[in-house]
Amino acid sequence: MDLEFIRDDFKFSARASALIYNDNQSKILLFNVKGRSYYALPGGKKFRIRGKFKYN
Repeated sequence: MDLEFIRDDFKFSARASALIYNDNQSKILLFNVKGRSYYALPGGKKFRIRGKFKYN
């Protein structure tokens, strides 16, 4: 199940993201989608499965 709810005209949808550094914190992990001019943090939608969260 997606972690989201709709109330009246408001929709809430949760996503997770992470800051991942190297050992001395001089670099951070980012990704780029081919054809786009920006970078983003790794992450995605969260799903709840059997009482635990699974990240997709």
